[in-house]
Amino acid sequence: MDMVLLTPNQVKSLLLAGSLSFGFALTASSQEGQPMLPPEGAPQQETSQAEARLQELQAEFQQIAGQLNAVQQEALERDDVQDAISTYESLMEDKISEVHEEAPEMMERQEELVEKLQAPGAQENEAEFQQNYEEYMQLNETLEPIQQQLSQDPEIQEANQNIETTVIAAMTEIDENAESMIERLEQIEQEGQELMMQMQQQQPQGGQPQMP
Repeated sequence: MDMVLLTPNQVKSLLLAGSLSFGFALTASSQEGQPMLPPEGAPQQETSQAEARLQELQAEFQQIAGQLNAVQQEALERDDVQDAISTYESLMEDKISEVHEEAPEMMERQEELVEKLQAPGAQENEAEFQQNYEEYMQLNETLEPIQQQLSQDPEIQEANQNIETTVIAAMTEIDENAESMIERLEQIEQEGQELMMQMQQQQPQGGQPQMP
């Protein structure tokens, strides 16, 4: 079995990783019924405008990400994309074994846990879900520093960049608007982060901001 640094979902979201974190944060807040409330004592009109804009950005983000996901899934089936990913995986396997001889097995186990945690109905068995999550996090404590170390390796960076370039090229062939949509997601992320920072700055001294 191939052992890789990135889980399948991480590979599939490689291009959108930064922006998706913003969108997922907003979506999680909405799903949990915890809207971004204005901080106590903050100007009501200004904060409401910021919150309304965040909601607009969330809707736009979800719409674009949905389109891109379908394009990206098709791109990932192409031979040139698979070759780029395989090259990355082989290089990472060699590199990470040099740093920690048990790391490949740990990553393989983490991969299994990700599949269990993301399986339909996984959260119905709360005890099992929690146990799998805790094991995943324990493995992550060891693997994350290794991943960070290897992320600075020039060969790893080059292989990672090759995946991104190849996937973007494939997606653009499938949909000529793919690259502009990716750029728009990055713009949404930037604007959303600025708005959230403004809302936090409006929080009076000593107050506790409500986090999404």
